[in-house]
Amino acid sequence: RCCCCCSTGRSRRSNSRSTSSSTSSSSSSSAATEPSSPALVAMAAVEGFMTPALEALRTGVAPVVAAFEPYNQYEHLDVAYVVEGVALMYLAWAAATLVCSVTPVFKNAPMYAAYCFVGMVPICMLTYEGLMSFHEPTPETVEGRTYDFYDASARICMIQIIYQVFGIGVAFIAQGTLLSTIMIVHHVCTLTLGFINLNPFVHYHIIFFGGVIELSNIPLSVMDIFKSFPELQDIAPALNNICRYLFAIFFLVLRVALWLTYGLRFHLDCIELLRTGTAHSNATVVINQVLNLILTAMQLLWASKVVKSLLKALGLTSSKKKSV
Repeated sequence: RCCCCCSTGRSRRSNSRSTSSSTSSSSSSSAATEPSSPALVAMAAVEGFMTPALEALRTGVAPVVAAFEPYNQYEHLDVAYVVEGVALMYLAWAAATLVCSVTPVFKNAPMYAAYCFVGMVPICMLTYEGLMSFHEPTPETVEGRTYDFYDASARICMIQIIYQVFGIGVAFIAQGTLLSTIMIVHHVCTLTLGFINLNPFVHYHIIFFGGVIELSNIPLSVMDIFKSFPELQDIAPALNNICRYLFAIFFLVLRVALWLTYGLRFHLDCIELLRTGTAHSNATVVINQVLNLILTAMQLLWASKVVKSLLKALGLTSSKKKSV
């Protein structure tokens, strides 16, 4: 496609020069405005590289897709989408790690910086899917809230699967703070919920718990970069402070107030399914409840830290001085 566009452009320029010598001044002016800036050249190069690269990626993971497809018991699980997504995430992370390793600011922890940057892609995708469907009317029945199918929720489940598989792998490769017990437990819980709820199950609730909730991770990712690379705090102190306060607000609103509110309805719906014997699988319902409670405990633990940091930043608590 790029070659065709370039050849067409050359043909147009050649024709304009051969039309008349009296228009040489206008031709020169037109030539000066031709799309030859470094940015456009780079974009053309990226486009020319990405098309065959993506095709090569699909060809490379095709045997993996073929191996997993016969065991796919989920109607709405697109195995090719997930496998290609995971492969693309790791390739992007490897490339970003190379770039960060030669960037002075990030060279001390290039794998962690690359993880933050690449991870922003699924975070933004999940946030978009959640916010775009958050306006959907709430089903009036328990059956509707637990068994209605939502296209966005199916996509959220698959993106979460991709993101959590990526996160677990990078944690064991890069280690450090990424390999903390609480983060691995979080990855495993979210990954499990992504799989078992594709049936569909609780798709109405997934819009919030799997999508909208990720909004708080956008400022968090930026904040983590500033925290891990202090040089950036001197370069953009305003952005650092904005992200810190935005994260605190989003976290307390989304992951505490709304989380507990939606969580109560979620558990009441699950209890009703178990009480009436209308659940498609009691095990799936119970696993959902247990994992949600584990994730809720994590949110409250992190919320206590957020509140302490927020009060300290606002000067409402005095920091204790250690005696020498």
